[in-house]
Amino acid sequence: SEITELKIIGSIDSVDIITLRALPNLETLDIGDTDLERIPKDAFSCMDKQLPLMSIVLPKSLKEIGMSAFANSKLTGTLTIPESVTTIEANAFVYCDNLTGDLIIPEGVVTIGIGAFQGCSGFTGTLTIPESVTTIGYMAFWKCSGFTGDLIIPKGVTIGNYAFQDCSNCFTGDLTISEGVTIGDYAFENCSGFTGRLTISEGVTIGRGAFYGCSGFTGLTISEGVTIGDLAFYGCSGFTGTLTIPESVTTIVNGAFEGCSGFTGTLTIPEGVTTIGRGAFSGCSGFTGTLTIPESVTTIEYGAFRDCSGFSGNLTIPEEVTTIEAYAFHGCSGFTGDLVIPENVTTIEAYAFHGCSGFTGDLVIPENVTTIEAYAFHGCSGFTGDLVIPENVTTIEAYAFHGCSGFTGD
Repeated sequence: SEITELKIIGSIDSVDIITLRALPNLETLDIGDTDLERIPKDAFSCMDKQLPLMSIVLPKSLKEIGMSAFANSKLTGTLTIPESVTTIEANAFVYCDNLTGDLIIPEGVVTIGIGAFQGCSGFTGTLTIPESVTTIGYMAFWKCSGFTGDLIIPKGVTIGNYAFQDCSNCFTGDLTISEGVTIGDYAFENCSGFTGRLTISEGVTIGRGAFYGCSGFTGLTISEGVTIGDLAFYGCSGFTGTLTIPESVTTIVNGAFEGCSGFTGTLTIPEGVTTIGRGAFSGCSGFTGTLTIPESVTTIEYGAFRDCSGFSGNLTIPEEVTTIEAYAFHGCSGFTGDLVIPENVTTIEAYAFHGCSGFTGDLVIPENVTTIEAYAFHGCSGFTGDLVIPENVTTIEAYAFHGCSGFTGD
């Protein structure tokens, strides 16, 4: 019971681990020269009983670190994982918040389990993930807020939902997502510490809200063959420069770039896109230059370009567009020239062009339009010339043209 330090050489098994766990004052344990291949489940877990163990040398023969093996333990300093390890199971080091320094996952590890390092907020160095890893589990590094430097995700990795969520004060450089990676929902949400470039390589699948609130990134590169989920880059307000959507994209999904107000150049939407989703670019007020919507687009959904006030020049909406939903261009005050609504549109929805005060020419409403909803052109004070309402229009709702003071005809 008086033992505080212990080194074991030779053969040990799970029964010996139970004995070691029972030593009430054991602070330092060296089992590096034993033949143990697996640290059993809950071996040194402090979830139900606080243990004094603060330092351990793991076996050179170790292959698996079992579920909750060191959960909530007092382990301090640098964690050295032997090169023989292939699996780090669920919650293996959960809430080991006294670990510091770098965390190097050795080459050979295939699986980093669910919550493996969840809440390990004490790490102060870099995180290295080897090429051998194929799976990073759900919440594996959740709230590991101390990591610094760049992070590279190797090729073909599947990243579970929330894997790096709320690592809010860590990772201070670039994030590179290699080819063929699948990123789970909200995997990097609120990882606001990144200050460099986010590079998405070919064939990556980006889950819902994957980079939600990652406001520190300063650049974005998206390669071909990438699939982008709803809200993928929501609130990434630090991105600067131009945004080029890959040619492989056919739908710009809901909220994909909403709130990315830092972009300062042009927006290029490729031919082949058919739908621009709800709020896709809402609040992207920094875009400048002309907005070119390709001929392939048929639907511009609710708030797609809401408050994108930096666009200038003419707005050309392709003839193939059949639906312009509410708030689609609300607050886009920089557009100038004429506004021509495509022939296939039947309803101009509420607030669709509300506050687009920069238009300086004619407003052309096609014959197929039957309904102009409330506030559709409210505040579009720059229109000049005649306002011609087609004969098929049966409904003009409240304030549809309120504040359109520039019309000069009958």
